[in-house]
Amino acid sequence: MIENVRKKWRDEILLARKQSQKPENLKMFKGLHRDQVARASYFSQLSHVIKKLGLSNPHEKTALTIEPAHPIQAPFLGKAFDNLKINSALSSAHEQSKLSLLSLKMLAYYAPGSHSVNQKKADLQEPLYLLDPLYGFIFWKEGNRIRNHCFAIEVWEAHLRSMPKKLSRELWSNRADNMLSAGALAGRFLFDNILPAEVDPLKRSMTPEIHVGSEAELTELVREINKSAEKVPEVKLWFRGQNKDYLTPNRLELAKVGVVPYSNIIESDFTPSIYRKYDAYLENIEYFGRVGLLRRKTGSVEW
Repeated sequence: MIENVRKKWRDEILLARKQSQKPENLKMFKGLHRDQVARASYFSQLSHVIKKLGLSNPHEKTALTIEPAHPIQAPFLGKAFDNLKINSALSSAHEQSKLSLLSLKMLAYYAPGSHSVNQKKADLQEPLYLLDPLYGFIFWKEGNRIRNHCFAIEVWEAHLRSMPKKLSRELWSNRADNMLSAGALAGRFLFDNILPAEVDPLKRSMTPEIHVGSEAELTELVREINKSAEKVPEVKLWFRGQNKDYLTPNRLELAKVGVVPYSNIIESDFTPSIYRKYDAYLENIEYFGRVGLLRRKTGSVEW
């Protein structure tokens, strides 16, 4: 049974690969570098396979569970920094910044119903835009300013609809500031009897921490957290762990010049381990097809 399923998936991926090489599909991405057109077409065709297998993110039209938002490998990022007219000292550190690239043509192809895509695709005509895949923002130059737009707004709105109404209203009332800190603010709202009050708005937006000194303290804390959550209808808790504290990339210098301005602090990074070295699978198209089978077993999702 399992082998039959695996064969079906392999056949679907092979068919997508063949479809992607048809001239009419390649022409859709003529604005990209010639070495990247085939990749963009392949990733776009593969989006049909991902949706057919039920792996796409149900909350976010512009995101697919195992499909990256870009078809371009990390070494090509330098061009995007050049378009923003960022000095070479900053752009040389792009591989450590965990930034990526986005093709709006590709996004419009597999997410034609996205409000975010429809809002921007008529105005933004460059083949590629600098992308922050951690938060779903793209960046472009407009006059003397670097502008940004969040393509993850739809998944955030979907999450708000699933939250307690009081919490949802509170987060939506100041959405421009709250969108990137919704998790931390929701935690403070739900567990205000456990977490100490914080008046500093910057600290309030950071992930709250509670230090425990023993297993008994941890067990008691989990009990209190569950008890607090039970008081709020429709709240479900998920516990996850990691053996060390991973930090968000150091983007302080980029934030100063207007790129990723929200990355003005370095804090804990809760990216699932399977995505921490995500781009390693993009260097080789065959690796990407292979990793799809692995991702299916984990049930992982991204923005």
